[in-house]
Amino acid sequence: MKYLHTYIELTLRKLKDLKGKSDWEIKMISRNRKTLAVCTVCHQKIHSGKLD
Repeated sequence: MKYLHTYIELTLRKLKDLKGKSDWEIKMISRNRKTLAVCTVCHQKIHSGKLD
């Protein structure tokens, strides 16, 4: 099965809501950005809690 790797944005309300436990949270905190561009597969994994 092929995945269509289109990139979408993951957006948060406030950076202080992040706990900094997963890799994607650490990247957003270090860049001081509320938006992170991820592929659709990673976006689904983040929302399901399966991506560290």
